[in-house]
Formats: sequence, structure tokens, C-alpha cells
Amino acid sequence: MTMRDLPPLKALRAFEAAARRGSFTAAGEELNVTQTAISHQIKLLEQWIGFPLFHRQHNNVALTDRGSQFLPVVRDSFLAIVGAVDRLSGGANSGTLVIGARPNFATRWLVPRLPRFATLHPRIEIRLFTAFRFQDLASQEFDAAIEVGDAGASHGGDLLFTGEVFPVCSPSYRDAHCLAETSDLARCTLLHMLTAMQDWPHWLRTAGLDSGLFKETGPKFDSYALTHEAAAAGWGVALARTPFVADDLRSGRLVAPFNVSASLDRSWHFVAVNPLKPAVQSFRAWILAEAAGSSREAG
Repeated sequence: MTMRDLPPLKALRAFEAAARRGSFTAAGEELNVTQTAISHQIKLLEQWIGFPLFHRQHNNVALTDRGSQFLPVVRDSFLAIVGAVDRLSGGANSGTLVIGARPNFATRWLVPRLPRFATLHPRIEIRLFTAFRFQDLASQEFDAAIEVGDAGASHGGDLLFTGEVFPVCSPSYRDAHCLAETSDLARCTLLHMLTAMQDWPHWLRTAGLDSGLFKETGPKFDSYALTHEAAAAGWGVALARTPFVADDLRSGRLVAPFNVSASLDRSWHFVAVNPLKPAVQSFRAWILAEAAGSSREAG
């Protein structure tokens, strides 16, 4: 084999980006070229190798069977090149890593664990940005993000965990209100998350309770982090999402007075926006291991 036997590098980059993003337009945005340029490069590659790589659809693209077989070969080759250059240049596991996440995820789960990542990779500088909507993070040039969405949907990333909701409160609040049965909630102050007002009715139905227990008049907050803090302060009972209160439950700062959880239709995914960057690869391996540990603790 000679160098002339290799497909054009620019076409291979266009293919990898389009396959990963599921869109010629998104691949063009990532590589700072037009959608037409991506389409042209992929057509050139398909002509060079002699078979189609994508099924063209109205709003997106999907890999053919041969395209699916070709993608890991191309991706692994790029990763091998990047890794070799990084090692030879002395820059392995160094540089800046820009991460996007929702405020609740960042506050309740990610930030308390980031010191462990920093200990393992002291030469990687973390920059963490938060936004309530994943789209708002697009204005930042980030390397990776945590996306939250429907549990059954494809997010083009790695599943971290699904979750459940269950009531939590401070130990003193539990004792003062003698919380032993789920029906005891009738004499409690319920704490609400403004963008998830359906959570309490959902949990009450799962617990087999009358929806009349639902009190919209309770205090309302714009994040789960705030509802958890209000619960820890003894204001009332909040609904918590696994695994964001695992540390508080372990320390006894919060307690779960009832053994009833309601499944969510939401899931958390790690999305590598810049997957070839060594720091992203290190962070991906670390966060998947941390998520697996959280799932075992929650279980």
C-alpha cells in the first residue's frame, strides 16, 4: 500500500463529523464549512471507495450498513493519530476542557466530583458553563456537554443514567411531622420545582394516593438544587431526582421518609462535541465510571 491508496483526508474528516452529528449541516458548522462542502466531500469519498456511506433523508442522514462498518475504522485511526501526536509532543492529558451542563446537574452531581478528576488529571484546566437549556450552551465553544432529554430518545452520546423522583426532607422535619406513611404528606408543606410542577402529581399517582394531596400553593423554586436546600433547611418536603441527593442522603442531611419512587421519562447523556481531543477522552472515561458508581449507589 502507498499513500496514494489512502482516501482524501478532508473527505474522511467530513464523513466522521457527519456520521457523528447525524447531519451534513451540523458537520459543516463543526468544521467551519458549508453544508454543500460537506456533501461534496462525502460524495467524493463515496466515489473513491465505490459504495454509498449515507442514506439521504429529508432533514438528516443515516449511515448505510457499510458506512456503519467504516466509521469506527476512521474514528479509531484519527484517535490513534491524535494520541500519538499528543504523547510525542508531551501534551498528553493537558490543556483546557470546556464543559456545558444544566445548573442542577453541575451543582448537585458534577462539581462535588470534579476534584477527583482534577487529582487524576492535574494538567487539565476545567472550565464549566451552565445554562437551563442545552441550546443556550451552543454560544460557548465547549468540548463536551451533559444533555438532558427523553429517556427513549437518541442523543448522539453516552447514557449516564436515568432517574427517579422520591420525597426527601430534613430529619428534624420528618420527626416533627411524624412521617411514617405516605398519607402523612397531607399535613406537610410541599416544595415545588417551577418547570416540573407535574412531578408531585406523578409521584402521588405512583404511590396510590389521592391527587387531592397535591398543593400548588407551596413554595416554588427555579431549580431542584434550591428545592433540596429548602428541604434540608426544614421548610417542607421536596421531590429529589436520583442520583443528585445521594451524598446528602449518605450524610444524613436529607432523609427519604418513604420507600416509594416514581420513574422519570428523562435521562442524562454525555455528549463529546470535540471527541478527538485527548482531554475529552479522559473526561469521558472518568464521567462514565462516576455515573456507573452513582447508579450502583442508588440501586
